[in-house]
Amino acid sequence: MKVDALVNAQPLRRMQEIARDAEAAGFAGLTITEAGRTAYLSAAAAALVTGLDLATGVAVAFPRSPMITASNAWELADVSEGRFRLGLDDDLHGPEDLAAAEGLLDVAGARAAALDGL
Repeated sequence: MKVDALVNAQPLRRMQEIARDAEAAGFAGLTITEAGRTAYLSAAAAALVTGLDLATGVAVAFPRSPMITASNAWELADVSEGRFRLGLDDDLHGPEDLAAAEGLLDVAGARAAALDGL
């Protein structure tokens, strides 16, 4: 059975220490949460010093470009030699959040434009 350690994103050198310690303790991987710092950079720091499996648990997707998110995941998969898993969350938890998202993205305008083209 494989067991991952759950850790918050950390300053990069500290993340490398945590990764080395987790590997020495026998953990199979790190699942890195976003709590004030990006999980992507922490995963990259860990990938450079260990052979652990790495995952974001979870990265907030909504404020990020899907293309940039995909590019980050691709690069992390490369540097970790395929040991990276991307976990995402939309961070939308209710009607108010969804309404705010639609306003920011102008979903209604996009729908109208799409329907107009039919």
